[in-house]
Amino acid sequence: MGKTTHGAAPFVALGILGLMLSSACVERSEELSAAQRERVRTHVSRTAPHPSHPLDIAFGDSVELIGYDLSEETWARGTDLTVTWHWKVLAPVGDDYRLFTHIEARGTDTLNHDGDGAVRGLYPPSRWQAGEYIRDEQRIHLPSEWGMGPSGATATDAAFYVGFWRGNERLPVRRGAQDGDNRARPLTIPVSGGNPVEAGPPRMPELVASRALSSITVDGDLHDPGWLASPWSQPFVQTMNGAQARFEARARVVYDDTYLYVAFQVADTNLQSPHRNADDHLWEQDCVEVFLDPDGDGRNYFEIQVSPRGVVFDTRYDSRRQPQPFGHVNWQSQAQVGVALRGTLDDDQVDEGYHVELRVPFSALVAEGSAATQEAPAPGSTWRMNFYVMEKSPNGQDAAGWSPVLVPDFHATDRFGRVTFRDLPRNQRANPERPSVNATEAALEDRGRALQETAERVEAQNRPAPGEHPVAP
Repeated sequence: MGKTTHGAAPFVALGILGLMLSSACVERSEELSAAQRERVRTHVSRTAPHPSHPLDIAFGDSVELIGYDLSEETWARGTDLTVTWHWKVLAPVGDDYRLFTHIEARGTDTLNHDGDGAVRGLYPPSRWQAGEYIRDEQRIHLPSEWGMGPSGATATDAAFYVGFWRGNERLPVRRGAQDGDNRARPLTIPVSGGNPVEAGPPRMPELVASRALSSITVDGDLHDPGWLASPWSQPFVQTMNGAQARFEARARVVYDDTYLYVAFQVADTNLQSPHRNADDHLWEQDCVEVFLDPDGDGRNYFEIQVSPRGVVFDTRYDSRRQPQPFGHVNWQSQAQVGVALRGTLDDDQVDEGYHVELRVPFSALVAEGSAATQEAPAPGSTWRMNFYVMEKSPNGQDAAGWSPVLVPDFHATDRFGRVTFRDLPRNQRANPERPSVNATEAALEDRGRALQETAERVEAQNRPAPGEHPVAP
């Protein structure tokens, strides 16, 4: 296939970019590093490109999609495809607009790749200037089970939908093929390969949260004996379809009379954590996220995020994503966090990942000013929870979650997993005020075999049956 070529005219948009960094009203406002500016340089030009697949699609009076390039003309399941969109900027798009890319089969099995690609992370549409040509490159993985139904009912092509969104609105598609909802349809590509799977969505996972065997020091070191009473979750999965995630992550939960504890293990080869202030938008870079819905009704639920730097974002919602835009950010979780890095932050060194310990008092899990109280859950009770990891990658943002929500919204409370609280015999409970090493060692010895059996039983319950779609519990 033909390659896109660019003229040798000097790049002139970076000066404008530098000015915009100090004036644009966009979520991501920090200045770009020299390396990031160099990455942007290769994606923005004043010289018209020559895409191998020309198009003529107009979005409002601001932008035209003039074509695309493909790394392959057929997409095999289980492989990556690089698609490069070529945008022509006629006028400023407007504050806070972002690009979206949806891939669908028969109107279902939607893959959401809104944030993938260097342009979308570093130079979003809200910064584009009239006269620029934007080379928007996305590398997208097609899961091996995507578009596959039982008994060989298989999608034979993938339809791409692209456009611009801001809150609940989209830029109108003024010219070109679209779906009637201001999603332009520039591309349909044949797909191949894969194996039939059983019908139905991935099941919602379950996890046991045991009472802590001993007091836990919240420092990111996950070797405290107090954690051993609870099993780890199985690996996190892709949030949209339950397929294997691109990186490894898992969580576990314990509790005592006063606190809920959540631990994360995350594999990450490039730790990025520039945010330094409480309630910064941590989801723009690397972070872990905990969603808590104690009574499981989808109302009055809580969100806590922790970055590898140990910064916390916390908020409470009355109902799904309400109030806009980020809930009651004045709510305070009173969380104590500890992070252990396996690498270094914000540099070019290859990292391994990080561990997070999070401790939240049950008493904080109430609405602001409410006379209600939240106590430690009774043994046998179940809370709805979900756990996510956001990971900044060279090509955009990756996400993984414990329970796949199957829609492009982490706030789908009906898809939160179930965490059931389990008590311990009173003589084996931890005393958080005066922990006893001898008692802890005795408890560990007495319960070691039982814990192993419990972990094996939970794992066996969550293991997919033969032929079942392999997702995390």
